[in-house]
Amino acid sequence: MEPNESENPEVAKIGLAFARALANGQFDIAYEMLAPSLRNKCQPKDLKSDYEQMTSYWDAPADHVEFKSVGESFDDWPEKGEKDLGWAFVAIASHSESGAFLEAVNVRVVDVSGRRLIAEIVWGRP
Repeated sequence: MEPNESENPEVAKIGLAFARALANGQFDIAYEMLAPSLRNKCQPKDLKSDYEQMTSYWDAPADHVEFKSVGESFDDWPEKGEKDLGWAFVAIASHSESGAFLEAVNVRVVDVSGRRLIAEIVWGRP
């Protein structure tokens, strides 16, 4: 699905950009997409480590990143904060001679002084 086809394209685009940065090894760029509250806990090296741990069983690098869904149905989730804009689920895949491998990141996007940033990351597919 294209982010613009989502009910919340802004959240979808941020999730997709973040996952692409991870898949391309651009951990500094991915870090810049984090909200200050998450930056305090997570440095670029931590993003790299988490991504590599999630994909450690792959025998080839990621070759496909695709936005799958945004949490439109989560308008009133129990922990939702005033600044929460939604969740984006993005698949990251690798295809090799030995098969296809699939993982994902699910990110919570918030408004921080007018900027759309990631405040939470769930690593791996459910």
